[in-house]
Amino acid sequence: MGVSSISELGVLVHPLTYVRKTRDWSEQRTAEVIRDHSGVNMAANRNKVWRWEHWGVAPDRISQLALAKALDVPADELDRHPWPAWLPAWDDFPVGIPWTRVGSLGLLSDAVEACLRDRRGFMGVTGTALTGLAVDWTTIDPGKLIAVAKGGQVDDEFVTWFESRIPGLRRMDDRLGGKDLHSVVHAELGFATNLLKSSSFTSGTVGRRLYAVAGELAQLAGWVAFDAGLHSAAQRYWQAGLHAAHTAGDRPLGALILSCLSWQATQVGDAGDAVDLAEHAVTGAKDAATATTKAMLEVRLAFAYARASQASECEQALDEARNAFVASDTAADPSWTYWFSEARLPEFAGHCYLELNKAEQAVPAITDALVKYDESYVRDRILNLVWLAQAELLRSEVEQAAQYGQQALTLVAGVSSTYCLGQLCALRNQLVPHQKSVPAVRDFEEQHTALIA
Repeated sequence: MGVSSISELGVLVHPLTYVRKTRDWSEQRTAEVIRDHSGVNMAANRNKVWRWEHWGVAPDRISQLALAKALDVPADELDRHPWPAWLPAWDDFPVGIPWTRVGSLGLLSDAVEACLRDRRGFMGVTGTALTGLAVDWTTIDPGKLIAVAKGGQVDDEFVTWFESRIPGLRRMDDRLGGKDLHSVVHAELGFATNLLKSSSFTSGTVGRRLYAVAGELAQLAGWVAFDAGLHSAAQRYWQAGLHAAHTAGDRPLGALILSCLSWQATQVGDAGDAVDLAEHAVTGAKDAATATTKAMLEVRLAFAYARASQASECEQALDEARNAFVASDTAADPSWTYWFSEARLPEFAGHCYLELNKAEQAVPAITDALVKYDESYVRDRILNLVWLAQAELLRSEVEQAAQYGQQALTLVAGVSSTYCLGQLCALRNQLVPHQKSVPAVRDFEEQHTALIA
């Protein structure tokens, strides 16, 4: 049957999965623990545990109380924090960190120490704890957070060298995917963090530039962790990066990071959180953002609106993105905006239309994006082929959908991306009901099974 979820790829997709793994409980053992603590005669069924983790099914009240008892969680927590928020899976996530140089260094150090081994495929924070980051970032003035240090070891030339390394890492991610690149970017972030902790600077400007380097590396580290399915680690990186960008006084970089948090929320979180984060990214960048940056922020906002089923707001954000892109001037752009090529506008538009079930608009937009993409952008081609297949399914063009899926499968072997595999697994599950009637679907299934094997 092949892989049906990214949990089979070594990622802890649910807070209960994390709780089980930290206690070395199998699904069957978890069911037995619940039975033994329930005080009633009930079956110890491992399939129930699997459905809780993979199908979004919430356990009944008796099972939750029994599990809470086994985990030493007070019963009243179940009402204050409905399932699965009461599970002890987020205890070590940093919250309430001050927006100071010390706070930034603390979060960068925490990310370097914790993220490489964090296998959690669910978001560490949601709701106001998450969107509060955006509110704080848009209202706090960075001020003069870095004092000039005489006789420092880090100078402009060194920071320029460090800055020049990041574009190469970004292009490696474009071609290889985030799973293999995670440890490389993490090491670069660790290097930058150690410099900030132990070095002095020839000027305050050098210090701010180095914080911006750390912020950009944390943004990239969060992105590759997201691509590897490690969503809790991604949030840690992005929280640290947002603080570092604030310390550097780099508003566009902070807005980029908020837009990444928004994108993550559209994939594995809450659509309302995604909209809040994306709106704060757009407004928080203010006049500091270039036209290209504004276009990037607007398309992320558009998709958040699409996920929240706000069609008119989505169209307005897409129009804003198109208008901004027309006025773009690459000479003024930060280096990280290279990613926003002319293929991105039709790609995001098509993805929005797919989310809104507007297949007739989605198909030509995604097709246009595929034509405009350089062949070296393998991951982006895979994702667009999957989305194009899903749009064709909406039009009941099952054979065409399967063929696009096969094209994506031929590319995915060269990319280390849990996100891509997860998208292909989702397409595979949509195609399964057509196996008996459509030969192309059977071919896709055979190819998919061989790939996973």
